Amino acid sequence: MISVYVKHFLNKDGRVFFDDKWYPYVNERIRKQEGFVSIEASRDSFCKNCINILVVFENQEKLMAWVNHPDHQTVINDLDIYRIQGQRWYVSDGSVPVPDSELWDEAPMPLSSVENSKCGLKP
Repeated sequence: MISVYVKHFLNKDGRVFFDDKWYPYVNERIRKQEGFVSIEASRDSFCKNCINILVVFENQEKLMAWVNHPDHQTVINDLDIYRIQGQRWYVSDGSVPVPDSELWDEAPMPLSSVENSKCGLKP
């Protein structure tokens, strides 16, 4: 099994969008992906802006098929205007303990978020 731990840092509007639209859609869509095992989302107890997601696939090949699927990038992009920090992720096969999230890979802030924050626009 391959587990992917993801942290999305979203503003208030983004957290509402995540709960009302994004997560229900992703939950339904990813279940159709071959090799999908499970998905869970939870709020971070230390940071109100952080939403944790754990996605599990049967193996690396099945995970990469999802990562390379056009729908994957589309759903990631749908959160961009709400981001207040780049997302973090960590991929594990379970052979070593998951490190502190400061050691996870981090994506740069999307240009759309940076532009919105510079212009003072609300998503």
